[in-house]
Amino acid sequence: MADRHEPDARPRARGLVVPADAPPKLARATEVAADALVLDLDAEAALPDPRPAPEEAGGQRRRRGGKGGRSSKGGRDAEGGRGAAGALRSMRDGPDQAAARRTVVDALRDLDFGERLVSVRISAIAARHAYRDLVEVVEGAGELLDAIALPRVESPGEIELVDHLLRMIEESFGIEHQIAIEAQVETAAGLTLIDEIAGASPRLEALVLGHRALSASLGSPQPVGAAGNDAGTTGGTDGGLDPSSPLHWARARLLVAARAGELQAIEEPAADVSSEVLREVCRTAQRTGLDGLRVAHPDHLSLIAR
Repeated sequence: MADRHEPDARPRARGLVVPADAPPKLARATEVAADALVLDLDAEAALPDPRPAPEEAGGQRRRRGGKGGRSSKGGRDAEGGRGAAGALRSMRDGPDQAAARRTVVDALRDLDFGERLVSVRISAIAARHAYRDLVEVVEGAGELLDAIALPRVESPGEIELVDHLLRMIEESFGIEHQIAIEAQVETAAGLTLIDEIAGASPRLEALVLGHRALSASLGSPQPVGAAGNDAGTTGGTDGGLDPSSPLHWARARLLVAARAGELQAIEEPAADVSSEVLREVCRTAQRTGLDGLRVAHPDHLSLIAR
């Protein structure tokens, strides 16, 4: 078991994202052919925002400010969203999120995940759930946890905050190994600071690019290959995407930062990506030199080449 906590022994080639509030899926994750598991506590999801754009709702764009918000220019709104085209929508709140945390702690304590690397994805630092996600999970089962996955990282300060919190909990609870950090750099703001993020903490082991969060951040249509969006697929060798897709640049940018920082580079296609497009993404990832892919369905693990 101790070997799992050594950074050199942390394969992430085939990753499976498992919802934290689904005990049957957590139990089935003990049997899947995955190198890494991400138990997903993220309370928000990068989904198309059903609300009208500000121009449609009020005739002119409102600038959000004051406590909890920034202007709409590329920043967060008062609910943590990213612009009108792809705001983040809360998937769990209050008691539901607290129950999901308890489910994750119970899964870490009661289930045998074998030699798989086990991460817990907490809510983004911009969200109010992040603190309790981190503290309750690490205090409850930190000795059984390999890494914290942090979504939508936009500054090195977010990594430094998580680093310090982990250090204090490890010292207070006698956790003997150092819990790693996986940074999901998948927004426009994060990508502009990716080099600084990559060097923010010695705990950092991987940079992760999420297709859906990136699309939401850029105000782009739903990720190619996701349900309801087959536009731009080529069937060729460009990862299933139109060559003009910003994903190509983001993938290269993340890979360069990861290699310079001696980190792993991971990609996470949209949860509802089609098998056809996922095959193309896998081929592109292999040719590009990425270290692994994360998928949301166990059946898709077989498509990821080792």
